[in-house]
Amino acid sequence: MRVETEAALDWGGVCARLAGFASTAAGRAACGEGRVPVGRSREESERLLEQTAAAALLPAPLDFGGVEDVSSVIAAAAGARLLAVREICGVGRSIRAARRVFDQLKTLSEETPDGRR
Repeated sequence: MRVETEAALDWGGVCARLAGFASTAAGRAACGEGRVPVGRSREESERLLEQTAAAALLPAPLDFGGVEDVSSVIAAAAGARLLAVREICGVGRSIRAARRVFDQLKTLSEETPDGRR
C-alpha cells in the first residue's frame, strides 16, 4: 500500500525537488534516495511539520559548511577497522562544524524566548 501511495504522489519526484533545498551532501543524498522522514503516526507527522515550520522561521540560514558525511567512517570504526588519519580528521571537521551549527542555534534561542530578534 505504501509503494502504491508513493507512486500516486510521485514521491520520487517530490524528493528529487526537495534535494535542491538541502544544505549538505548527506541531506541531498537522503532526499534523492527518498529517505525523507515521514511520520509513522499523525502525531509524529505533526511533530515533523512543527520542526520544519520552526526551521523556516529562522532569521538566517544555518551554516552547514564543513559538515561531511562520515557515516561510512563511523561504520568502519564500529566494525573495528583501523582508520586512516584523513578519515579521523574528516570526523573531527564534521564534529567542529556540527558544534558551530549547535552554537548558531543556541545563540538564536537565547536572543528571545521564541528565537526571534
